[in-house]
Amino acid sequence: MSSLVFSTKEKAEILQHANGVANSPKSLENAAKHRALEMILMEDAEQLKPSGPPMIYSRPPKRVRLERKEERFVWPLMAIVANIPTALENDAYVTNEKLKTQFSEFSATKVTLMWDALGFRRMAVVEFEKNWTGFYCAISFEKSFELMCRGKTQWIESKKCDSSMYAWLAREDDYHNSDDYVKMQLHRGDLKTISELQQEEE
Repeated sequence: MSSLVFSTKEKAEILQHANGVANSPKSLENAAKHRALEMILMEDAEQLKPSGPPMIYSRPPKRVRLERKEERFVWPLMAIVANIPTALENDAYVTNEKLKTQFSEFSATKVTLMWDALGFRRMAVVEFEKNWTGFYCAISFEKSFELMCRGKTQWIESKKCDSSMYAWLAREDDYHNSDDYVKMQLHRGDLKTISELQQEEE
């Protein structure tokens, strides 16, 4: 089971923001969504606790860093979906709206399928609201695929040999290194860190 790809500092900042809004009386709906975000991050932290005897390493794993450069996300948050079937469960041909409906529980605002001269590229870019509610929905969307082991890492490792859909939030690497069709959509947004988003809100 994989966790959200945030540094310890980033998780603490998001958790602090979610906790503050969740305890605010201004908007019950907004507070509820931030409370849910707070619960996701708390659950994620619990999953990272060791469940058995500690492993002994000769040197620290490269991924464990107390301080590192903050990740930059495409903002408003966008997700890349790969390996989309040409037909959905009801055998209907996939369209922007049908895929958006399939992801409706995450309140996606727009889905754009990728096409070229040869036809459907079996990829799409999913967009979310440009606010903290959209942020919550986007990380929940990514989390749902990670829990099924269908995130970006697994997509690369699969070598495109299975029929499952994979999805992940677009970050700096995707912004610069995706193919031209995906990059065109991602470049409609900007690269932002969590800290920058919080500063803009103040």
